[in-house]
Amino acid sequence: MKLQTFQFTQKKGWSVEKLGELDSENTLILVFAAPEFISNPAPIQALHQYYPHAKMVGCSSAGEIAAEVNAKPAMPAMNAFTKPRRSKLTSSSLGESLCT
Repeated sequence: MKLQTFQFTQKKGWSVEKLGELDSENTLILVFAAPEFISNPAPIQALHQYYPHAKMVGCSSAGEIAAEVNAKPAMPAMNAFTKPRRSKLTSSSLGESLCT
C-alpha cells in the first residue's frame, strides 16, 4: 500500500506539487475539511478532477488533522493506493441515538 498525505490552505494552496499521481479504482481519498470549505468547494472539486477513478470519503472536523497546527482553515487529505485488489465503498447511517 502507498500512502500520501497532503493538505490545502487558503494561504498556501496545495502542500504537494502534483495531484493525481496515484489515481486508480484502487485509490481511496480521505478528506477532512474545515467548515469554511462549504462556501469554497473549489479544492474538493479539484480532488474530483485529479482523482476521477478514486473513491472519496470526507467529513467536516472541529480540529483538522494536519501537521501544521496554525494552518487553519485547512483541508487535510490522505491518499491510499492498494494494488491489485479492488476496493468498494459502502455507507450507513449512524442514527440519532449514536450522536447524542
